[in-house]
Amino acid sequence: MRHYTFRSGTIGLMGLCASTFLLSLGASETGDSSPYAPPYRGEITQALLPLPLGAVRPEGWLRQWALTAKSGMTLELDKRHQVFAEAWTKKWNGWPLEQCAYWLDGLVRLGFILDDEEMITKARGRLDHVLERLSDTSRSFMYWQKEAAKGFDNWANSHLARALFAYYQATDDKTILARLVQVYKQFNLPDFGRTSGTVNAAMMVDVFLQSGQPEIRGLLAQALDKGKIGKVIDLWAAGRVTKGARVHGVIVDEYSVVPLAYYLLSGDPTHLQASLRRLAWIDEEHMQPYGVHSGDEYVCGRGPFRGTEVCDISSYMWWMLWFQRVTGQGQFGDRIERAFFNAHPASVTRDFSEHLYCIAPNRFAEDLPRHVGKGSAKRGYRYQPLHKPLCCTGNLHRAIPYYLQHMWMATPDGGLAATLYGPCSLRALVGGKVPVAIVCTTDYPFNETIGLEIRPAQSVAFPLSLRIPAWCSEATVTINGDRVPAQPDEQGYLRVLREWQDGDRLTLKLPMPILIEKRRSNQRVNSGQTTPDLPYATVSQGPLLFALPIAEQDPNTPDPTSDWHYALIPDSDAISVTREAMPKEWRWQAEAPVHLTAPARRIAWQASMEQELPDAPFDRGERTAIRLVPFGCTQMRVSMFPIAKP
Repeated sequence: MRHYTFRSGTIGLMGLCASTFLLSLGASETGDSSPYAPPYRGEITQALLPLPLGAVRPEGWLRQWALTAKSGMTLELDKRHQVFAEAWTKKWNGWPLEQCAYWLDGLVRLGFILDDEEMITKARGRLDHVLERLSDTSRSFMYWQKEAAKGFDNWANSHLARALFAYYQATDDKTILARLVQVYKQFNLPDFGRTSGTVNAAMMVDVFLQSGQPEIRGLLAQALDKGKIGKVIDLWAAGRVTKGARVHGVIVDEYSVVPLAYYLLSGDPTHLQASLRRLAWIDEEHMQPYGVHSGDEYVCGRGPFRGTEVCDISSYMWWMLWFQRVTGQGQFGDRIERAFFNAHPASVTRDFSEHLYCIAPNRFAEDLPRHVGKGSAKRGYRYQPLHKPLCCTGNLHRAIPYYLQHMWMATPDGGLAATLYGPCSLRALVGGKVPVAIVCTTDYPFNETIGLEIRPAQSVAFPLSLRIPAWCSEATVTINGDRVPAQPDEQGYLRVLREWQDGDRLTLKLPMPILIEKRRSNQRVNSGQTTPDLPYATVSQGPLLFALPIAEQDPNTPDPTSDWHYALIPDSDAISVTREAMPKEWRWQAEAPVHLTAPARRIAWQASMEQELPDAPFDRGERTAIRLVPFGCTQMRVSMFPIAKP
């Protein structure tokens, strides 16, 4: 059996090395330790520590969107389909357990974050039902089975465990932790492959960090040494990133968390390297401009009609959240914002009552054929109340609480870090367990200014770390009106250590430059035909991708009079920005509070699945200006533009 030991060494990837990951946020200058540090640890101290569920509350437009999710689908999903009404309460197996576990994870998190009694009561009823029926010999959360779960049931098991752990984070109820320990100390962790449930390893690590149960750590070590898990992780670290499992989008994300979880226990740089290599591969071959990789079931390259399964949005965010807590690198917060502000709102109707199975950068028809997926969600690019299989219907609700819960995190030295931005309020402990409240007032990402009011129960010194996004080169910070240096460290954070007084005000301004990115789609095979790589351009400002909105008769029907045949002239200096006040009610409407005016040429060209984009830039066509809005505000759109010459 391998003994977890720290092996020194550096990892060269994306200009980073392992030895620099934990310098600033993990180093203590005050001598205090965080009240949120887990009772036990492995070889690596987490750079960022999760706060209790409910410590962060959304405000402003974020709260409105969360409440829309509740009323639109989240609260009543069990009334839409019996899978959500009955799975985990009856002797079911396989897919229904997976789909219901996804929903319960989102339900319990959003309920406690909003302090919403209806959602909390419903979640408690389901989760308590499982907890009360587990016996001392249970080897999975399928309480009706005496034997260990196998195959797909183990995958479902891991996601119910995630919901139960969130329940524990919200309540600090040690009986919940005891049940998690009871199952995982006698759990048979499977090898990588298909949907085997190897992702249980991540939950086992979290349960160990809270409980210190040596049997759990021993089982993790045994699976690493004697099974294929260690061998596959080594292959990933060496660059063979598709070995060990089918290249299914959700599996890519969830399995890539496993080496990060092992890294906390082992300190072995190979484990961190493995997940970084997987991410580099996704970036190079499959990343779409809205911040999530393609995967209409299986990853399928980069292009305007390449689909991203809605499940991939929350699973990719979960992977990035693990990177964020393990490394403390600000770039992972940038990635989470990109996915949450773009891909997620585009996946649902504005009242959160219907959703897609797959999103795509360009959508101007009622439906699109899927490139790679087999046998499921035949109308995957159509907004519907449910999609079968029900995985995306269940998973849809997780992205919002994943974001909200992790907007603020603790640092090991007794401080706090603003990791993701948006209007919110925070109640937490700092330093020697001094209570502090922080109110974040902003319309971010629709404007550039973030205001923080810090209200400690007494004057207290603690470090406050602010993530400075990589796209922002000219951030400014003032405290009580006085400007302070705003140069981020190597991790992308500005760390302010001072004695904070009740009522201190900090203002962070993040100027958002216009970024035009010119790239090429990559090859993929569709019905035996290989499409060429083709040029396109995208337009972003800050974390937001912008798109040309196509007027619609309903979410699935474009207005036939709408004109969207344009090629973008890629000149960022010629693009103007217009900002307006946030509307009183926010539902990602097309009348967005920010829009861009960009130069373009009117073109005569028709996209097809065989030829998604033109072969070359246009040098003809009437020059004109087009109005672009945030991608998440569109249902029909063009965001991967053909290119035109000036």
